Amino acid sequence: MLKAKYWPLVERGVKTITIRRNTRLKPGDLVEIHSGGKVRGVARITSVYEKKLDEIGPEEAKKEGIPLARLKKELRKMYGTEKPLKVISFELVEVYNPPKDPERRRYGDLTPKEIAEKALELNLAGDEDKDILLAVAQTGSIREAAQRMGGLKHRKRIRKILEKYARMLTSS
Repeated sequence: MLKAKYWPLVERGVKTITIRRNTRLKPGDLVEIHSGGKVRGVARITSVYEKKLDEIGPEEAKKEGIPLARLKKELRKMYGTEKPLKVISFELVEVYNPPKDPERRRYGDLTPKEIAEKALELNLAGDEDKDILLAVAQTGSIREAAQRMGGLKHRKRIRKILEKYARMLTSS
């Protein structure tokens, strides 16, 4: 997952790394690049190495395509300073033009917002699911709903709930 503002840097070949707290990726893996709610292309992982935040330097900033001070500020805000970070180098293999819509694969013809609104309107959800569906309906975004719930780690749970209600709505 890549913030939409960074996709043009990837597409132009300026951004060739991403820095994460954790990863299961290894050199040679092919990954789809998700950005701005779309699947933008495919990248091949070329290397993965660890660095502490204070070891991140000008080389990483150049490969991220942003100034070092801004990079460190964003990393500190997202991940803190205590644990080593994973620096993932990649090469762009394919660009999807037009970008693919990942939700079509998962939810058919309904958007997450539509699923949430219809499930709420038809009163299909229990109390726990209602809060999640309400967040998706209000924000129109799985990412934003997850942030409201306490962090991006909640996206998987949100997607599962949306899939459940998408099945209910399309089978009725």
